[in-house]
Amino acid sequence: MKIIPGFKAIIQDAKDALAALPRWERGFHIFWLLGPFIMLIERSPADAWLSILALTFAVRSAVKRDGAWLKMFWVKAGFLFWFWCLLSGAMSYDPAYSVGEAFIWIRFPLFAMATAFWLAQDKRFLYAMLLSVALGTLVMCFILTAEILIIGQQGGRLSWPYGDLVPGNYVAKAGLPAFTIMVA
Repeated sequence: MKIIPGFKAIIQDAKDALAALPRWERGFHIFWLLGPFIMLIERSPADAWLSILALTFAVRSAVKRDGAWLKMFWVKAGFLFWFWCLLSGAMSYDPAYSVGEAFIWIRFPLFAMATAFWLAQDKRFLYAMLLSVALGTLVMCFILTAEILIIGQQGGRLSWPYGDLVPGNYVAKAGLPAFTIMVA
């Protein structure tokens, strides 16, 4: 299959899937699909994106009284680990800070649960997210290539677009997992 027709098919499938959703959910699915581009901005907007979707999933589940996902082993294990982190934080040298950090950590497994049990339930959305991640990774590669061509490495490292020495985090945390899924 050729690449451009494949992209067009994924986009059309995503549009069809969006059309079938209730109106209020469409916005959240579009917001989810924009995540790889939000991650390009900086870590704070990306954290807000992830947190909003995680909290929306929790509220949605409570309102719909949908707790079936709570029966999954990995979900139980995630909550058990979270409780362990809270307990460990309470007994640490700086309990206020440690418990605070442990408390807000739950947004990460909640985001994974939101993706698994809500946002990517339809394979068309999953494929659209993989396309979104692939495009975001390409944008990051163009940014890093431009940095190499314009200013070069700073102390043997690249720093665009974030201004610190960790631009590879995007490729490692978003691009590599998506690439692995796509070639599997």
